[in-house]
Amino acid sequence: MKQLLSFVLLFATVITYAQGPNAQSTNPKKIKVTGTVVDDETGDPLEYATLILQSVKDPAVVTGGITNQQGKFDVTADAGLYNIKIEFLSYKTYTLNNQNLSKSTNLGVIKLGLDVEQLDAVVLVAEKTTVELRLDKKVYNVGKDLTVKG
Repeated sequence: MKQLLSFVLLFATVITYAQGPNAQSTNPKKIKVTGTVVDDETGDPLEYATLILQSVKDPAVVTGGITNQQGKFDVTADAGLYNIKIEFLSYKTYTLNNQNLSKSTNLGVIKLGLDVEQLDAVVLVAEKTTVELRLDKKVYNVGKDLTVKG
């Protein structure tokens, strides 16, 4: 009986030690991704441009940030394999696929060019309200009223 108790105690100690501080950490290493986003033509910094880091292994894992007034970004993420996208309204998207980010990385100055084909045509549609209140009267516009059409 003493041998069985000694064996169980020794086994429990070994298991506890294996799960202790020498065990492989489940917390991934944190890295920083930095850089600057500027206009391709003027060189002006683009404020509020969006940086997106999407994990290649698990596309549901997405992190990112936005640029400040100087066009600089500083994003903290877990080390791993990422697809990097930088987007700004009416500019072409800058994409880097399958980037292995194992240590802190500076992407440098990223120049975004205008996407002139994005806005092809603009159509304006104006409609009158059903009821107009004027100083001396109320005007009912019945042209688009569904109850009158029946």
